[in-house]
Amino acid sequence: YHSSLWYSFAWLIPEEARTDMNKFEVFDSGSTLAYVMTHDLFAEQWTLGMNRDNLELASETMVTYIHEFAHLLSLRGTEVDYYNDEDSCEGLYLDDYCYFDDAYIHHFYNNFYTTEQEETHDYFISDYAMTSIIEDFAESFAHFVLTPQPIETTIADEKIRFFYNFENLVILRAQILGRVATWLDRTVTWVTM
Repeated sequence: YHSSLWYSFAWLIPEEARTDMNKFEVFDSGSTLAYVMTHDLFAEQWTLGMNRDNLELASETMVTYIHEFAHLLSLRGTEVDYYNDEDSCEGLYLDDYCYFDDAYIHHFYNNFYTTEQEETHDYFISDYAMTSIIEDFAESFAHFVLTPQPIETTIADEKIRFFYNFENLVILRAQILGRVATWLDRTVTWVTM
């Protein structure tokens, strides 16, 4: 069962997009579904942690995997300056991280967080997205990958459309969606083996 958790994630997220994820942990927790964290000083090696309790819906597992992968995208050493603290940060310092000027989160912040946001679904894609910009980014990215491009004009929809500004993310979205089609069949097969 534990290996099936990893293999279902590994099938969903293309290998070239997760080469720095080299550790997998299974844990017990009442509320945390999953996490990613670096396990070196410069964010070159990452761990994916998954709760051992089976999620009730396969779709919830898929969204969780993509959400956690979004954290990896936004916290890599190419995004965050792990050498500098708040006093020496020359970019955006947010939630204990110093982001480079060209980081995804920095762009996300400049687009959506320079003015106050109301805590409504016109501004946030989910209640969880309201908890921090990092969770807002991850939730918005998961919706970017798994839903059609929105045509509405809410701030929440603009956050999803934000990711279309990055060609590499649009290509990655297409790769993940190509895998989504067979993901459920593969996941069920791995769990029942």
